[in-house]
Amino acid sequence: MLMIYRIVTGFTALASFGIGGLILYSGRKGILHRIWFYLCVAIGGWNLGYLLTMFPAFPKENIVFFSRVSHASGVIIPALFLHFVLQLLGLLPSRKLLLFGAYVTCGIASLLSLTNAIVTDLAPKMLLPFYPIG
Repeated sequence: MLMIYRIVTGFTALASFGIGGLILYSGRKGILHRIWFYLCVAIGGWNLGYLLTMFPAFPKENIVFFSRVSHASGVIIPALFLHFVLQLLGLLPSRKLLLFGAYVTCGIASLLSLTNAIVTDLAPKMLLPFYPIG
């Protein structure tokens, strides 16, 4: 069962990076294309970091780092998605303060995720050999 979970998580990471690259390649100059690319990179980073935590062969210190990178990438996703939606709907000019607050909040949480403030340790949980504790 864990192998299927690894495959799905790895496929999601690769698909996110791939779709992001295709979107960026198809329209580099468009702001929506660039925002969607950054969103795909954040999703791919989140999944890739999570995937690497599923391999107990790595030293525990590395797995903690992978988990922190996963959290740091994942916490940026809401701000990027908000940015995409506001741009898509043409609401960005009237909601710049909201977007700024979202980026600041997610940026701080992302930086904190790279320290032991969010992920302090790892422990086995359900099928996973290492699950973040914080």
